[in-house]
Amino acid sequence: MKHLLKAAITAAILAVPASADDLIRAQVSAPGATAYVVTTHLANVLKQRHGYTVEVATGFPGVRSQVNNANGEADLTLYAPALAFFLNKGIAMYQGLENHAELAAELRPLFTYQGDMFTFGTYDPEIKTLSDIEGKRVFLGPQGAALVRINGGLIEAATGLVAGDDYELVHVDWPGSPALLQDGSVDVLFQLCAPGCATWTELSSGRDVTFVGYTEDMIAEEEFQKQLQFPGRTMTAIEPGTWGDGQTNSDPVHVITEFTGLTGSADMSDEVAYNITKAFWETKDELAEIAPFVDRFDIQDATFGMINQIHPGAAKYFTEQGVALPGQ
Repeated sequence: MKHLLKAAITAAILAVPASADDLIRAQVSAPGATAYVVTTHLANVLKQRHGYTVEVATGFPGVRSQVNNANGEADLTLYAPALAFFLNKGIAMYQGLENHAELAAELRPLFTYQGDMFTFGTYDPEIKTLSDIEGKRVFLGPQGAALVRINGGLIEAATGLVAGDDYELVHVDWPGSPALLQDGSVDVLFQLCAPGCATWTELSSGRDVTFVGYTEDMIAEEEFQKQLQFPGRTMTAIEPGTWGDGQTNSDPVHVITEFTGLTGSADMSDEVAYNITKAFWETKDELAEIAPFVDRFDIQDATFGMINQIHPGAAKYFTEQGVALPGQ
């Protein structure tokens, strides 16, 4: 995968666009994240098919990149229905943003896919579910990150445990977070991770990792069911053996996943949006050969969770493929 991503970025940097419409400014979070893998793959495919130059900039969390997209500072960014909901309402991490509704109205999602799993792992065999984190040190995300608020709300709804009161929150940046579990600074580590991701592969090498999640009783809680109503949010399972012999779980572990994807803006032409959407779904299987988690992406779910107006160019492609559009 490293060679593919390097080639994609090299192509994006060296190529000279023929026109402004051929230059696509993309913003993603960190190398290795699902949106990064998808976008850098598209950089290669779109250059080969259409001569587009995709400039991929990293270090942009979804909270920020969606706003940058709406402001015209980026053309292609992560689309997270839950974050788009917060932006539209001007709540949570977007509280106090006066023009939140206008910004949200500028987003034109292209497609969604089953995003990374909300994984919680521990080296402590006595911690078996999320109800066992009481009194423990837990990493849910960097200070101020949207995922700290989201995870805290989910855990409280399922277990009644309040972040900062019933368990201690430990904060570092994302790149430094795996070391917290390795050196014993936390008892439970949260990571956004696709099945088989490198982070847990490394952390389970030489030491047994137990993944913890939500029991069926927790999932049935009324408050937790309300949390599941957020756009794009659903349940999935970490299957036994997902991370090989270093994973101790003998039964599936129920965790949250949120559908995410890519969004353009109202200024993106219908032709470009159509070509991006078509290029991804027609080459998804090629990407899955080096990024196996992509194999679970289903085109029939490619509009799941969308709360913004789908880009007309993307809508045209999905109509051709018999995929239901949002609201249908």
